[in-house]
Formats: sequence, C-alpha cells, structure tokens
Amino acid sequence: DSLDQHIAGYDAKHRLSLRSEYRISPGVDLGLWLRYTGRLDETAVNDHWNADVSLTWRTAGGLELALAGRNLLH
Repeated sequence: DSLDQHIAGYDAKHRLSLRSEYRISPGVDLGLWLRYTGRLDETAVNDHWNADVSLTWRTAGGLELALAGRNLLH
C-alpha cells in the first residue's frame, strides 16, 4: 500500500456545510451552521450531521454579547 492509499481512508469522501447569518434587527444577528461528514472507511466513524446556532447582540457602546450552542446534534 502506498501512503496516499492509506491516508485516503481517513478522509471522508463526502462533506457538506451550510452556513447562514440573519440580521434579526439592528444589532441582533442569528447564525446557523449545519454540517455533514461522510463515513470514514478506515475507522469506526460513521457518517454524521452536526449543527451550531449563535445569537449575537451588539450594543450602541460597542459591547458584543453572544450566546452559542455547538455540536447540537450530539
């Protein structure tokens, strides 16, 4: 086996990433990120989905506060 063939099984053949940000109102943003990773052939890792969500609020004084949820599908 060549090194390229060995490494190939540790990288997913299929990946998908969808990311969006919405301006809910001036100073308030909602961020959404959905990801899919295909099965890794040389490992016991099956295909899987994951999602992140964030809500960001910016004040007139330049302060920014964020609430985030990561890896919400696990």
